Amino acid sequence: MNDDPRQEHAYFAAVSGEGPVYGTGEIAGTILGTFSTPYLGRALRWTRTQAVRIADRLDPPPDVPWRHALCPVPPAVTAEHGDAPTALRNWAGDDAIRQAAYRRLRDGQPVISTFEDHTGRYTVIVWPVTVPVPVRPANPLPAAPLIRGERSR
Repeated sequence: MNDDPRQEHAYFAAVSGEGPVYGTGEIAGTILGTFSTPYLGRALRWTRTQAVRIADRLDPPPDVPWRHALCPVPPAVTAEHGDAPTALRNWAGDDAIRQAAYRRLRDGQPVISTFEDHTGRYTVIVWPVTVPVPVRPANPLPAAPLIRGERSR
């Protein structure tokens, strides 16, 4: 941890996704969101919220009506490739993971979590950024009185 009193941490968070481009054999990636804050807890809360948001877009919760473009994934596919939406939700809801991430960030280390399945790879990252604090003089000079010259008559 940085003990320099002239520096403090801000926190930058991002979520990204990458996956196959249909019919091309290529992989494309994109940033799904970014966030910065001077508060460690807010950065972690944002990443947990984003993890659930991504999971809900990939696999809506049971109480949400399915759209026509969605179809159930066969169990054999999730067994072979994993289940990113479930892993994202579990990660977001696990208090032990949150506490470990808090300690890492407090100590100046980044937190990176990646979740994969047949649709692609999803990454949640938070890292501390050292921000210099402006140095102010310990004894600022008093304001100089306004000096006016005599008016000519």
